[in-house]
Amino acid sequence: MTTSTSFHPPSYSHRSQPPRSEGSRVEALEAELALYKKWTNTMAEACERIAGGDLEARILGYEAKDDEIGKMVHGLNHLLDITDAFVREAKATLDYASHGKFFRRVILRGLPGTFRDAAILINTATEKMAKQAKDLERAREEPDRPGQANRAV
Repeated sequence: MTTSTSFHPPSYSHRSQPPRSEGSRVEALEAELALYKKWTNTMAEACERIAGGDLEARILGYEAKDDEIGKMVHGLNHLLDITDAFVREAKATLDYASHGKFFRRVILRGLPGTFRDAAILINTATEKMAKQAKDLERAREEPDRPGQANRAV
């Protein structure tokens, strides 16, 4: 008679069929644990590189996308794609602005949530900087108004 336990092994839908004997069940669970440890370590190493500023780090080599590991790998890589795109766009826009060129905007396509909000803020600030630069240029070009002292000495 088999008793029910509270432990339910993960689905084997994309793996081989579940083992039949207790010994082979233990071996399968040990193999699955080793797989989780391997990919958890791989992800931890990638996170360390990312925290160190390497936004080009990606986790490659895990093919299944519908299991727990695949969801984590895909999720982390997707997060990196969005973060990398935002940083590159913001950097390019601000670099142009620092040289007095205000035409470059952060591209909003594909940026969700806070990334999009920050991009809109950068674009709005760039537009304001462009207006201020034009106003300053006009002020320099205007002749002195009557009643103002001539600045040239």
